[in-house]
Amino acid sequence: MVATGTILLLIAAVIFLGFFGDLLFKGKGIPQTLSLILLGLTLKALGLIPQNALDFLVPIFSQLTLAMILFDLGMHLDLKHTMGQGASGVGRSAVYMLLSIAGVLFFFHWFVGWGLYQSLLLASIIGGETTVAVVPYVAQRLSKGDAGLVANLTVESAFNSIVLIILFFVFLNGYSSSIPLDTTGFQSIAATFFEELSVGVVSGVIAGMAWIRFSKLMEFSDYLYIATIGYVLLIYVLVGNLGGSGILAVLTLGVIFLNFGKFVPGYELPAGTEGYITTFQEEITFFLKTFFFVFLGLELSLQSFLDAGTWVLAGAVMVILLFSRFVSTYTVDHGKDRTTKMAIYIMVAQGLTPAVLATTLLGYNVVGSDEIVLIVTLVIVLTNLVTAIGAYRVRAALGAVNPD
Repeated sequence: MVATGTILLLIAAVIFLGFFGDLLFKGKGIPQTLSLILLGLTLKALGLIPQNALDFLVPIFSQLTLAMILFDLGMHLDLKHTMGQGASGVGRSAVYMLLSIAGVLFFFHWFVGWGLYQSLLLASIIGGETTVAVVPYVAQRLSKGDAGLVANLTVESAFNSIVLIILFFVFLNGYSSSIPLDTTGFQSIAATFFEELSVGVVSGVIAGMAWIRFSKLMEFSDYLYIATIGYVLLIYVLVGNLGGSGILAVLTLGVIFLNFGKFVPGYELPAGTEGYITTFQEEITFFLKTFFFVFLGLELSLQSFLDAGTWVLAGAVMVILLFSRFVSTYTVDHGKDRTTKMAIYIMVAQGLTPAVLATTLLGYNVVGSDEIVLIVTLVIVLTNLVTAIGAYRVRAALGAVNPD
């Protein structure tokens, strides 16, 4: 049994590591992901966290984090900005996802010999994701004040995260229901998806409009933003229990919060409330992200993390991702200058979304889920290193062009 004081010290250590790691990332572009994962690996090797505690906490933490991710993505998806700046971002993301998902699926199913569902699940977790936690900070340093490029990349990162989460749960539901992947099976999966889609989106719109009205009535109440987070979790669970998609409901809820008042007069959030919600949401996301990467390390073992064969598989995934990124960047953005295309190309860092989706598999007893979690972890590490090193080289190139 671990002493309470030890647990509190570990929590303090994780928070400070996340805090200073975030400062280092924003200042120097060095990702804190690896240090958090290694901390989890160390705690696992020392046996400080009992496995039964992990088995209880990780599924709950995964669902909580997923709900907050989707709400946060919705709150950052400015539709006016998307329509004005995001066309090429969406197009690039679509090409990147299509090529990388197809490449990962082909490699693991037909070359490595995995089952079709396992290959689809892995492909939907890591197939073309660019984390919204990295893009704004790295892009701002490389854009030389080009707000359009930052907005374009932010739209891309939000769009691919949303699509991959939806695809993942479509395949996971098919696996859990033992639906065969033939013509009839795909029809069944598609029917279930559109049913959940319609219920989820409609519920999210209604819930968003209702809460905006409630917020107007409670404009001067203390802690309205905390009540909003509780409302998000309520909608996530309630819509899922009613046969809809909880993830789409909270995503739509976030989009409505941010955008509905811009198109429909009378449905603006009260002055100041949006800022409170956004700030509190960012703090919650930071807390969940920091602890989740430690949890990710706790799900691994040092022996498996150092296994050469798994690193080879992760390396193969990196080749697929980098090739897909190259094609998507140099086709969709062929008209941009060389340095801008290089800045776009290196935005391959993956983060919280694939980590959460991978660990979600553990609660569904998916065959090979442990190996999927390990491969996803290594891909997260490698993609963050590629983005960090690439950003350094692009900054050096910009300095050579503009020495002032």
